[in-house]
Amino acid sequence: MIFALLSTLILVVLAIASIRWGYDSRRATSSYDESSHGYSIDF
Repeated sequence: MIFALLSTLILVVLAIASIRWGYDSRRATSSYDESSHGYSIDF
């Protein structure tokens, strides 16, 4: 039971980290037109 909870927690942390890394890399590779419009994606 504890092992299942730990594995689920690790999967959730990895998913959140990959999603954040995906947003950061997409924002870095895209042009900075979004910042001039006044909105940005931040978590």
